[in-house]
Amino acid sequence: MSTARRWVVGAVAAASAVVGLPVAATAVPAPLPTGLAVLQSGVSGSLDSGRDADGDLEFVGTADGQALTGAGDATTNATSVLTTLGADFGSADGTTFAATGTSTTPDGTGVRFQQSIDGVPVLAGEVAVQTDAAGQVRSVLGETADDAPASMSPTVTAADAATAARAASAKAHGLGAVPLVASRPELWIYDPTLVGSPDPVGTRLVWRVRVEASAGPDGQPIADLVLVDAANGSIALRIDDVHAAKNRRVCDAANTSAKYPCTSGFARVEGGAASGVTDVNKAYDFAGNVYDFYNTRFGRDSLDGAGMIITSTVRYCPSGCPFNNAFWDGEQIVYGPGFASADDIVGHELTHGVTQHEANLFYYMQSGAINESMSDIFGEFVDLTNGAGNDAAGVRWLMGEDIPGGAGRNMA
Repeated sequence: MSTARRWVVGAVAAASAVVGLPVAATAVPAPLPTGLAVLQSGVSGSLDSGRDADGDLEFVGTADGQALTGAGDATTNATSVLTTLGADFGSADGTTFAATGTSTTPDGTGVRFQQSIDGVPVLAGEVAVQTDAAGQVRSVLGETADDAPASMSPTVTAADAATAARAASAKAHGLGAVPLVASRPELWIYDPTLVGSPDPVGTRLVWRVRVEASAGPDGQPIADLVLVDAANGSIALRIDDVHAAKNRRVCDAANTSAKYPCTSGFARVEGGAASGVTDVNKAYDFAGNVYDFYNTRFGRDSLDGAGMIITSTVRYCPSGCPFNNAFWDGEQIVYGPGFASADDIVGHELTHGVTQHEANLFYYMQSGAINESMSDIFGEFVDLTNGAGNDAAGVRWLMGEDIPGGAGRNMA
């Protein structure tokens, strides 16, 4: 990242020289934000940093051999640096940061922090701090809400918010509200700019509700994140969290809608004998390839990094065959007939699980596009490294070349 950012700066400078900007027009570098200046004073080399259009800090990184802290506990050092930089990120008054998790590899530890304002968490207000193996902080990356909501007291009740959320999901999916189940609403702060939404209303207090159903009209489950404006009950945002595209415990639906969710009556389990059904064996084998890929290269124990069972249902047809799709529902993967035979599709869908547990990217706008592209990329990486199938030049970047109907896209 550091190299890329420096290259961009150099390219801009070169372009300025080509068009002959007069010397007098050269902008004076903006002074370093206060916290950044404090950190810079302790580093011999220059810090690599980036800001948004408002001048708020979004990224700070060090050159090779440099660090923002000495060696020590990763979370302690990360907290110290974030405390120094908090205001530079444009964080609203009343902001606090709480460490929500760590991810450790042989190269270092990533510590993730959640922003809250006056004790209320901010949706997508997160900062990630990366340390090296010695616990020295090397980089800080994130975005936070600049402003607090006009009111921190809800007018809409939690019960009314749940009703509104169910109604919104029912309308979006074309079914009645009866089969939909809403979670207990929680107060959050929603800043549309943090998720790339064009919403003009701005930062506000919302009720956060998860609405679920075992199956919608198309046979796929419903799992919506719904934000209800706590002042007027309108829907601020709805995100469909079922990641559909064309996990080692396998159920066989045998071309019916049975065995979903896959909780018993397994066709194959870890270490068990091969099945007589090709889709069962492919789902089992390719899920193992995905596990090995992340474990060997990143030291990751399954999708959640904590040994999560990879669960699959194959040959699923919710309302008659064929069901030409596969999807990740947040807990397991489901394949239509033949779709488990494509290692890149298996890698794609299971990478949604990794993303869910690691980065928790919302499946919406830019973060949704990043979520999907990460699945595409790592799905192909699994395909190209597992030693299975045809990886010749003409097909190596095709996504889903082994599914019924052929590839869905070419990534070359």
